[in-house]
Amino acid sequence: MTTKNSFYAFAALAALTLAGCNNDEDFASGNYPEDNVVRVTAGVDNLISRAAYTTDNLTEFGFCIHSDDWNYSYNNYKVTKSDDGTWTSAQQMLWQNATQPVTIVAYAPYNGTDYGRDTWNNPAFGVTIGTNQSLDTDHSDFLFYKKTNFVPENDLNAQGAVNIIFKHMLSQVNLTVTLGTEFNKPTTLTTNPIQNLTIGGTIPSGTCDFGVEEPSVAVHELVKTVEVTPTNGDFKAPADETKNGVASYSAILIPQTVEAGKFTVSFAIGEKTYKWVATEAVTLESGKSHKLELTVGKDVVLTGTITATAWENEDESTYLETE
Repeated sequence: MTTKNSFYAFAALAALTLAGCNNDEDFASGNYPEDNVVRVTAGVDNLISRAAYTTDNLTEFGFCIHSDDWNYSYNNYKVTKSDDGTWTSAQQMLWQNATQPVTIVAYAPYNGTDYGRDTWNNPAFGVTIGTNQSLDTDHSDFLFYKKTNFVPENDLNAQGAVNIIFKHMLSQVNLTVTLGTEFNKPTTLTTNPIQNLTIGGTIPSGTCDFGVEEPSVAVHELVKTVEVTPTNGDFKAPADETKNGVASYSAILIPQTVEAGKFTVSFAIGEKTYKWVATEAVTLESGKSHKLELTVGKDVVLTGTITATAWENEDESTYLETE
């Protein structure tokens, strides 16, 4: 029985032989590669915080091609970025031809679990965030890309590669804490006095249905809620004792609706502890950035409403990266 490796060798040789034939319809003009090899490029669709993936820090992902011909289907291959920025699959992949429609699925972070032939169609792919996102290296983000009816001769980019633009599937919370001027006594603040800040009341895991046309992440309803330590951001020290210090934080959470009285922000300043509790239900939307602003006095925490916008960098805080 012919092995897949020998099959690849034969197919690659055939591709090189047939490339010289101008009348062969399998090798259409344009960006389709003459050697039949599947190539990819990848990026992330917008600007985000250190706890998440960017085009710069994404270094590997899982990749699937589903074809009607299983000889040209590839399941959960690991694709890695080299130092020169090119992306390489752990195993070579070949197109069947220029015109055969396929389904392409890619996701990050890579999970090496053996899902058989069906990673691309997995109805319950597990997604979990880290509860300590204080370190830049903890990328709790989950990225996804899917393209059905991908036709190589039409859909490859100018370099003959699959151009993967990942979408963020989770929710981002950008939190700012404005400190009252009373914290400037006996001296004006020069560093952030807030300690042990956590965001509570959310479930840290869910599943993503890869098989549907527009996948989303569904929360695990029966899992216990956790306290999440967000990424520390910029602290803007007050210019003088009449101005307010402002501390920034960012966290990535599983999309979900948290009932009234359950979503919280807790922290300490000196010997005093503070806790804000949302009095209304909080809905964390997939792919959205949610802005939460707290104002803290010596004895009380005040807040406005939580608002959701597109997940992107709309300010110049130093804890937010640009591509």
